Amino acid sequence: MLDRQDGPTIVAGHSYGGQIMTALGADAPNVVGLVYIAAFGLDEGESIGGLLAQGGPPTPALAHLDIDKQGFAWLPEDDFVRYFAADVDPPRHGSCTPCSSPWPRPRSRT
Repeated sequence: MLDRQDGPTIVAGHSYGGQIMTALGADAPNVVGLVYIAAFGLDEGESIGGLLAQGGPPTPALAHLDIDKQGFAWLPEDDFVRYFAADVDPPRHGSCTPCSSPWPRPRSRT
């Protein structure tokens, strides 16, 4: 997506999107700024899991987080609806959950 922008681009991210835009945005030559909206701003080598582990027990929104073999984190559908789609009309909950993406394990950058 960044390659398709014609000119200076500002990238904005929310929540775990901060991890993704930090990793991708800095390497794109047309990115002139990163905007973090209640997002994770990670330093080189940091991970969301590492930051969350420093703060004691997980928040209710992350208490049932499931990390798979590839390092992706998944929220149970009930938790996703309760903590990320609470203001969405119930008939639309089903369309929100499948499009929510897993949280990727950070790759090391060289």
